[in-house]
Amino acid sequence: MTFITESENDFRNKIWETIEPKLKPGLVLGIVGDLGAGKTTLVKQIAQKLGFKGQVSSPTFVIRKSYPLKNNKGIKSIEHIDLYRLGQSGACNLREVKDYLEDKDSLVLIEWANLLNDKKILNGVIKIQIRSSVSRKVEILWN
Repeated sequence: MTFITESENDFRNKIWETIEPKLKPGLVLGIVGDLGAGKTTLVKQIAQKLGFKGQVSSPTFVIRKSYPLKNNKGIKSIEHIDLYRLGQSGACNLREVKDYLEDKDSLVLIEWANLLNDKKILNGVIKIQIRSSVSRKVEILWN
């Protein structure tokens, strides 16, 4: 599915409406786009919609952050992984994030998933392309 968003609210709401029915424990979702495209903004929105009340920020320097959830679709946590730093010297090997992917109770969101060597681990990908300061082209692909 591909669509254009014209505001930050439009961006968050259209993506949420599209992915929400498919969210479940064990799902691994890649998020791809240039710097400033809205990848971390999207993760914040997903976490908030699933009931996380804390601060969500990019895990670029720590690679992974975990956000615990209570009673939401059976998902016990969101594992937020950012491959940007790992990918600077080339494609990431799955072993660098493998431990975080084995928790079948979590929803795993991977920013810069395009840097993975093995994309077979992804159940879906959200591609975000900047069109203007507020407009985005979004493509959502499911495996």
